[in-house]
Amino acid sequence: MSSTTTNETAVQVSAALVAFAVLIAFQTFGSALNLGNAGATVGAILFNAVVFGGAHLYLAVRGEDGSVPVASRWRLLVALGAVTVAALAAVAFRAPIESATGMGVAAIGYAFFAVVALGYLVLEARSGYLEAMAAN
Repeated sequence: MSSTTTNETAVQVSAALVAFAVLIAFQTFGSALNLGNAGATVGAILFNAVVFGGAHLYLAVRGEDGSVPVASRWRLLVALGAVTVAALAAVAFRAPIESATGMGVAAIGYAFFAVVALGYLVLEARSGYLEAMAAN
C-alpha cells in the first residue's frame, strides 16, 4: 500500500470520526434544545456532508492529488456544498417552499439533486476528455 493511499485512508477515517461527533452533538443538543426532528435531520445532513466531503476538503486545501486530482476534489465539494445547502434550506423553509411552489419539498430536492449530479458528471467527463486529449 502506497503512502498516498495510507494518508488518504487516514484522512477519510478522521473525517468519519468527525462526522460521527457532529451527529452525536446534534442528537444530544437537539434533544436538549427541543429541536425535535429538525435537529436530527440537520445532524444527518451535516454527517453526510462531512463523510463525503471532509477528506476531499482537507486534501484539496493541502493541494494533494493522491488518487483523485485536486481540481476534481473541488468540483465534488462544490456539488456537495450545493446539495447540502439546498437540503438545509429545505429543512429550514419547508412550509414556505411547499406553499409557494405547490409541490412537496422532497420532489423539488430530488430534482435539484439530479440536476447537480448530472452537471457534476458532465464536468468530470469534460475534464477527463480534455486531459486525455492533452496527453495525445
